[in-house]
Amino acid sequence: MRQNLRSFGAYSISAAMLLLGTSGITGCAGKQGSYTGAFKEQAELRVLGFKAGTEFDLARQQYLSGDLDKAIRTIDKSLSMKEDVARSHILRARILIEMDRLENATTALNRALELDAQSVDAHYFSGILYERFSQFDRAYTFYRTAAELDPTNSQYIIAASEMLVQVGRLQEAEDLMRAHLTRFEHNAGLRQTLGHIAMMNGDLNEAVQMFSDAALLAPGDPAVLEDLVRAQISAGEFAEAEYSLRRLVTMQKNGERRDLRHMLARCLIELDRPVEARDLLLELTGDARGANDARLWIDLANVSMMLEDSARLRQCAARLISITPHQPEGYVIRAMWLHMQGQTEGALEALAQGARRCPRAGSIPVLQAVYYESLGQHQKAREATARALALMPGDPGAQRLAQVMGIAPVGIADAFGQD
Repeated sequence: MRQNLRSFGAYSISAAMLLLGTSGITGCAGKQGSYTGAFKEQAELRVLGFKAGTEFDLARQQYLSGDLDKAIRTIDKSLSMKEDVARSHILRARILIEMDRLENATTALNRALELDAQSVDAHYFSGILYERFSQFDRAYTFYRTAAELDPTNSQYIIAASEMLVQVGRLQEAEDLMRAHLTRFEHNAGLRQTLGHIAMMNGDLNEAVQMFSDAALLAPGDPAVLEDLVRAQISAGEFAEAEYSLRRLVTMQKNGERRDLRHMLARCLIELDRPVEARDLLLELTGDARGANDARLWIDLANVSMMLEDSARLRQCAARLISITPHQPEGYVIRAMWLHMQGQTEGALEALAQGARRCPRAGSIPVLQAVYYESLGQHQKAREATARALALMPGDPGAQRLAQVMGIAPVGIADAFGQD
């Protein structure tokens, strides 16, 4: 019995193999081959994607280090391995923007948006690109979309607001910024931008407040502190501006900036500290750059007048006439110096020379009128006043002088005796 069963079992196995036949065995081998091919293809794609990612990381490092030529070659290599990656096209666009190849950057960003329409970076850098093209409305649209896609990043809101400012939509820009103040209550950038808008609107007190808040939130940011200084000076807050300026000048590299030191000197003048201002201005005018800076010499002349330093005033006049012979300040200052010396006739000669060089300068006939009147030459004083009023019809000084002289407003042709 057992022998029969063993024989039957052997027979059954043989029969099953015969029933399957060659086709059954071949079919199984064929499926295994197709699975193996697909797995191999997927594995190769994964390896290629890994290599593309490695090249992307290298390109990003090269971009950040400033080696743009290598970076563009490396990102192109990455894209040749795997083209359908939005972030690779975005990085390529960023590199091209830095290389000032803006048209190619546009193509790269358009492809990135095709691949991923929800990419925040693709919208943000498209905004940067169109800002470079001075297409501020389109830039605003991209920045605003980036802000909507990522409402946690204040950078996008600030960028969108700045584009509204560029196209003169100040109220919309302010409304957009204020709508996000609560969310970004510790963000200096929003307050700094609101300060800029306030300056444009002529609201100096609001500008000072916004810049002050921004400076508290970002005490180490020199750009914010500089904005605060300029707002304080515009608002006439010279003591606060001096304090802020001294902080600003001590920051790294700012101590070398001549414009900041000049602003400090002007604050000292306004604070009636002419000796300190003179020392600073002498330092600034004492080198090659300062020797030809008319603004410095004008301020030094003002300080010299305050200190009754006639020798320094004479030096300022000579220097200004030398470097700006077709500007009135040098002649006016020379006339003031001569008048201080009791040489009013000489002062009028200096002013006449200035009038010939600068026929449209209203400050010259104003001073002529004063000096003529001091000499008792009333008709000439009235004529000079008429010329000053014609040249500067809205100037408060000319208007006050005209009232004193009893002169009615006249046209330029009347003032100069022309038809």
